[in-house]
Amino acid sequence: MSNFSPKSYQEVGRAFINIATATFILGTIQPIFSGKFSLIVAFGSLFLFGTFLYVGIKLIDRGERDG
Repeated sequence: MSNFSPKSYQEVGRAFINIATATFILGTIQPIFSGKFSLIVAFGSLFLFGTFLYVGIKLIDRGERDG
């Protein structure tokens, strides 16, 4: 069992969404400056963006339900 309060879930969820936003921005800017592997990096960063966004939304939702 975890010691997280509902507010902690929301804060961690917001942090994940901030990470997702930063990943998305880096993933859209980075391919402009690199050559070969830009598509791989772009798709990888979009995958990370989706993952972090999903986890963040789920954590915020759990915090709202528990609180």
